[in-house]
Amino acid sequence: MWSMNLWIRIAIVAALGIGLWLPAEDAQAAGSWEWSVTPYLWTSSVSAKVKEDGVVISDNDVAFTDLLSNLDFALAAHAEGRRGRVGLLFDFFYIDLSTSETVPDHQDPEAPPPGSVVDLDIEQLILEGGGFYRLSGEETGLDLLFGLRWIGMDEVIQLTPPFPPNAPGQTKKSSPNLTDGFLGLRYVGQIGNKWGYSIRGDVATGDTELTLNGQAFFKYQIGQTGKYGLLFGYRYMGMEIKETIQGVVVETDLILSGPVFGFMFRW
Repeated sequence: MWSMNLWIRIAIVAALGIGLWLPAEDAQAAGSWEWSVTPYLWTSSVSAKVKEDGVVISDNDVAFTDLLSNLDFALAAHAEGRRGRVGLLFDFFYIDLSTSETVPDHQDPEAPPPGSVVDLDIEQLILEGGGFYRLSGEETGLDLLFGLRWIGMDEVIQLTPPFPPNAPGQTKKSSPNLTDGFLGLRYVGQIGNKWGYSIRGDVATGDTELTLNGQAFFKYQIGQTGKYGLLFGYRYMGMEIKETIQGVVVETDLILSGPVFGFMFRW
């Protein structure tokens, strides 16, 4: 029986084909393109679990308030263009963070000894590019989303044993460059003249085992021109990454989730 990942990949390829085939009359009747750019702050908590050959060596859950002390830099922006029923979307997200924990008491002979210090440094860049097609409605309605998501990550794991004093540690470095195709749906709605909202969910696979992305946003128009607006809501992204490093199978489960705040520019 074919795996779910294979079915997802087939669906993504089919959606990309539909996007390339979109009727020319839709674009001709739509008029000019309308664009928006939204720099945003994703105040996410981070959950990172790392396994080596099935043994958990690091399991961190860091709230955003704690993350600030470990955050070196972060930058994010979303851009979107629409012409009638067709549209393009791009997203950029970069984060650089580090965490540290001490291995608790345990009886597992294969795990790092109790009292060991595990330092985890993660630098991650996520680029997303794709398109959408308005399945129903005009200014509001249901969109089919499809495209590619590239994930670049530098991960450094430093294990320092508790004894003897000043004993040399073990360092493992990983720099996967992962490309996934994604497929999803988004509903865009309007509440009165000033307020709008969008709900999105997509699933991606390819170089990652599986990536789930979900978000719900409210938008508020500033002034009467519609050129500026505020965005706030919540976003979740969970990734399962598996690779072999120096003969060791390393599995990383990374979850980013939390409120989002942004400022929109439209033209």
